[in-house]
Amino acid sequence: MSQRQTSPSEDDIDSPPAGPRTVPFPHVTPSEPQAPSHGHASPKTPRLTLASSGENPSQVPSILLSIEQQIKAEKIIPYPRYNDLPHNNDVMLIKLKKPAILNKYVKPIPLTKSCSSEGMNCLVSGWGRTGAGPASTLQCLDLPVLSMKQCMNAYRSVITKNMFCAGFMKGGKDSCQGDSGGPVVCNGKLQGVVSFGQGCAQPGYPGVYVELCRYNSWINHTIATN
Repeated sequence: MSQRQTSPSEDDIDSPPAGPRTVPFPHVTPSEPQAPSHGHASPKTPRLTLASSGENPSQVPSILLSIEQQIKAEKIIPYPRYNDLPHNNDVMLIKLKKPAILNKYVKPIPLTKSCSSEGMNCLVSGWGRTGAGPASTLQCLDLPVLSMKQCMNAYRSVITKNMFCAGFMKGGKDSCQGDSGGPVVCNGKLQGVVSFGQGCAQPGYPGVYVELCRYNSWINHTIATN
């Protein structure tokens, strides 16, 4: 089992390029500590973005917003009860050193108030692996939310109420390494963030995502106090 920024398998995401400016939600890009970080932050306010707690804080020095703005991170705020195994509570907030400049290329997205449901269609985007290596252009993929039964059958006791699965049980299309923390947008609202999976696009193993509806109180409190 792997978190989405670790070493990938050979079966990786199969998705079309989004075009450089068709998904105007901020994305963080991990490699070197001096470079923009990988995982993909999803905005709530011009100075606070959401990502996964699985990100290494030392590798989140700056946030790349679309292709328009690069802003240094001032503060990393992981969810206090994050557990690396089994990646439970895999969410954190990143405070930017200065507000993002909102325009037609960089926009906030409303946070969902309701939890996901089976059959909901969602858009996942990121610069994660596509086969040969990290994508050179932003990739987008439509994925259906699966039932909790399907999710638990795939991952057994690893799955908690703080997660949901999306994708195709037959495999072939999935988020992948480098997409961790990326936005999962359903019905125009931020429903989740990319968390982990068994390889990428493997039959029988859909992607697992953070169920953000479980964290609304913490997100709102953290924003209010930071």
